[in-house]
Amino acid sequence: MTLHVSEPYSVRTTQAEHLNGLVFFTWVKKFGAYNHAHALVVNPSTHKSYELTYQNSNYIYEKVYNMPYFFGYDESRNEHKILMIRTLIEPTRFEIMIFSMSSYSWRKIDVELSIAFNGNPLHRLNESSASCVDSVVYIMLLDAIDILAFDLRMEKFSTISTPEGVVPHVTSTSYIWNHAINNKSNQPFIIKINGCIGVVCHDRVMESNEMHIWILQDYENCVWSKKSLHSPSLGPS
Repeated sequence: MTLHVSEPYSVRTTQAEHLNGLVFFTWVKKFGAYNHAHALVVNPSTHKSYELTYQNSNYIYEKVYNMPYFFGYDESRNEHKILMIRTLIEPTRFEIMIFSMSSYSWRKIDVELSIAFNGNPLHRLNESSASCVDSVVYIMLLDAIDILAFDLRMEKFSTISTPEGVVPHVTSTSYIWNHAINNKSNQPFIIKINGCIGVVCHDRVMESNEMHIWILQDYENCVWSKKSLHSPSLGPS
């Protein structure tokens, strides 16, 4: 199956996520100081695809700092949805949009975001670290290493505090691998594990040969459990 997308050049990053039978591709293009995201939904069973169009034809003339997409599934409505959190500047403000895969249309919603953006609002979302579990989209926040949660059923945001052990000691690690110096980011990231949200922590993994996964066992009470993975292959040879 060959995918054909508009504006395929100058792509900075590409990501993919599978959720309830559909695959969601996003890629980011850099326009000066601003990032513009594109998205494509693919049904592998039917070999059909749908590329999202911008809900505002004048977006290129607006000062949009960032506009990432996040894929989700609303179990209460049996419907795939796409969350977009668009950051505009001068003045700094946010626009929250929901795209319905049932009606193929955008809808703007008014929700409070200040609870999650007390620091620098332009650098808070880790758009490459997100996942959806039980109709809730979870997004890693960069500054506080906490998690922003968006409930697709209630259409409300909340924040989840991560355990103290999630915060890396240093932001990156230098190590020698195959006689070459490499740099590894220690930024934790979200995964889906056994029907739950997990946060992978690989800080100092080259020193201890251990990788830690914190699993959110109880969403309501914010109860985490920790699993450690040990392997000699994690360290340098």
